Amino acid sequence: MPSIERGGSPEPPEDPPTPETELPPYLRAARFATEPHSRRAYDQAQHALYATPESDVSLYRFHLNRVWHLAALGELPPQELADQLDTLFATGEPAELPTEVVTMLVARRAQATRLGRWVERHQRPMPPAEP
Repeated sequence: MPSIERGGSPEPPEDPPTPETELPPYLRAARFATEPHSRRAYDQAQHALYATPESDVSLYRFHLNRVWHLAALGELPPQELADQLDTLFATGEPAELPTEVVTMLVARRAQATRLGRWVERHQRPMPPAEP
């Protein structure tokens, strides 16, 4: 009679993390009541990134569920830049982004960093669908 091993089946091996799936060490997100508020925080954060060339942080401004959001992700920034970004993000409300959104931003960051040190791209949001 064959022996029966007790215990569950072994866990399937996980795929090793890749730049497109690994969460970055630095991730901040905030939502803003209006488009102008989000744009002002984005512009000021972008200026702070320009002024800190040794940083490796990506900045995104986007519309999610009809609310403007700002997200910064990447390597841990120098403390002075981290403090500036914290101050700017505090002009909105702290936000926790859905996993799918973070995954998409991480993938977009990985794609952009393959193109060059500084990549900038803008897309206007789609108008709401007619009911």
